[in-house]
Amino acid sequence: MPIQIRGVSHHYMQGSALQHAALSNIDLTVCDGEFLGLIGHTGSGKTTLVQHMGGILQPTAGAILVDGLNMADKKQRVLGRRKVGMVFQYPEYQLFEETVARDIAYGPHNMGLSDAEIEARVQEAMQLVGLPYARFAEKSPFELSGGEKRRAALAGIIAMRPKYLVLDEPMAGLDPVGRQAILTTIDSLRQEIGCAVVMVSHSMEDIARCCDRIAVLNGGELLRVGTPAEVFGQEDELLSIGLDLPEMCRLARALRARGVEVPSIYDVNEMAQFLLSGGGGHV
Repeated sequence: MPIQIRGVSHHYMQGSALQHAALSNIDLTVCDGEFLGLIGHTGSGKTTLVQHMGGILQPTAGAILVDGLNMADKKQRVLGRRKVGMVFQYPEYQLFEETVARDIAYGPHNMGLSDAEIEARVQEAMQLVGLPYARFAEKSPFELSGGEKRRAALAGIIAMRPKYLVLDEPMAGLDPVGRQAILTTIDSLRQEIGCAVVMVSHSMEDIARCCDRIAVLNGGELLRVGTPAEVFGQEDELLSIGLDLPEMCRLARALRARGVEVPSIYDVNEMAQFLLSGGGGHV
């Protein structure tokens, strides 16, 4: 079963003079196994929405169902949270134990698993994120590089084997090499454990490259949901709400400005094929 977001609204400072709507009547489904990107300008409600998915916040109106579990119900929320792994922006701040292995084991330990099962999960999670157990298990998390810290934080979530992995700007502050390493890790996780991924990102390149579907938020409202081709095909709409475009979309717009008939293209391979084929007879 999916994550179902049904008519969800959220008001901060409700009942006060400072009350404002962060989300307004959101209807969205996260399907099993899919990679859903969540984009929108700063303050559009992205982080608020994913915090609802993880049961951290409760809606002012509407409901969040995780595999049929109502996240407004305390008992059901406990079970629902085990299905949703949350990785926050700058996830290295989630690290706190003396060693990497102990940090990754923290979640499974709280689930009441046996020592043998915890050890197996720690080793499996470290392998999945590319941190060899023999090399990293006894290291302090604070000795790791920025990218390694992100992967250790991911491993701590993966060790709990969530069905849904929710990532809020997981590549923030990383250099291009580190960003690519995290994206590769996420892709490997999907293939290995079959989890669905919801990723908030300001990088249109990352969203275009990774996602099956994209949800666009604007002012707390769900503006559009579709495939990358469908969403990035609405270039003027995205620009009008303050969002950037993938590099290939910007190139296509520049070529059109020079009189070249270019279709909506967001993928570098598709652009290469277009140009090599003659580029509409003008290139």
